[in-house]
Amino acid sequence: MMDTLGARLKKYRLLHGLTQEALADALNVNASYYGRVERGERQFGLPKLLEICDYFNISFDDFLGRKPSHEKREAEKNTHIHEITAALNKCTLDQILITRRFIEHMLDLY
Repeated sequence: MMDTLGARLKKYRLLHGLTQEALADALNVNASYYGRVERGERQFGLPKLLEICDYFNISFDDFLGRKPSHEKREAEKNTHIHEITAALNKCTLDQILITRRFIEHMLDLY
């Protein structure tokens, strides 16, 4: 798991355009130690991993690459349905019919 965590650290660090030294400084850790964590030779404890998630503004599940739970996916689905319904309520009948045909076509493709 250390290699996976190190790879994820590197991924997020690079996505944010940071050097190892810059991220180590932001996290208040020794740059050499941080480099060893990224290479999978050392590891951070849970409090530091949570701090990293806060720093990158990501959830711990996202950082670990975990898939959302069924309940979370259903809640997300319901949120999208609510947003789509609200948007459709602002449409004309013709726009709604076009949207319906588009959705039916998309469902046929998948």
